Amino acid sequence: MRVLLPILFTTIALCSSTPIANAAPTVSIGGGATTIQFFRAFLSTVTTAGVRVSKVEESTTNRNTIICPVIEGVLDREDARGEIEHSGGVRFTGNRTIVRLMNFSVDTGAATPVITADVVLNNSFVSRQPVFNAVLPDLTLPLPSGRRSLTIRPIALTLTTEAADVLNDAFTTSAFVGGSSVGRASTIVIFGRSNLIRQ
Repeated sequence: MRVLLPILFTTIALCSSTPIANAAPTVSIGGGATTIQFFRAFLSTVTTAGVRVSKVEESTTNRNTIICPVIEGVLDREDARGEIEHSGGVRFTGNRTIVRLMNFSVDTGAATPVITADVVLNNSFVSRQPVFNAVLPDLTLPLPSGRRSLTIRPIALTLTTEAADVLNDAFTTSAFVGGSSVGRASTIVIFGRSNLIRQ
C-alpha cells in the first residue's frame, strides 16, 4: 500500500475480442514501484480520529510518500489488461490497534480499476479486500512493442466502502467514508527480460 505521510499508488485498463491466436503479446512484469501520496485533507481526517499512517515492511518512504515495490504481474500490450502485484503496504495505527493493508494488487481489467490488499488486524489476517478505487490516465494503446518500462500517472485514489468499514470498526470511529478521495498514485512497471509470453 511507517510515518505520518502522504502516499502513492497505480494502475491501467480495457480488453479485446480478437481470437487468442491473433491476440497481442502479453508481457511479464519483473519489477517497478508504486508511489502513493495521501492528500492533506485525508491525513487531517485520520489524525482527528486519533490514527496515524505509516509504511509496512518492505515499503520505503521518501519525504511525504510511501513507495511499494512491484514484484510481478502481466499486461497485455493491446489493451493494458492485467494485474500488477506489490509487496509492502500501508499501516494505520491508533489506540493500541494496528490495521495493515498489505501486498497490493492492481487489477486493470475491471470496469472500474481497483486495488485490493490483504487486510491484517493486530497481526491477524482478516481477508483480501478492495481498498482503493483507481481512476487512471488515458494510455496510448497498443503499448509500444520495444518498451522496457511503462509509467502510469496520475492515478486518483478513493477509499472503498469495504476499507472504510474495516477502519471505522477497528478504530471505533465514523471518520472513514467510502468514496472519499484519499490521494493519488503513480506506477512504474519494468518488463521482464524474457518479457514475451508466447502463444
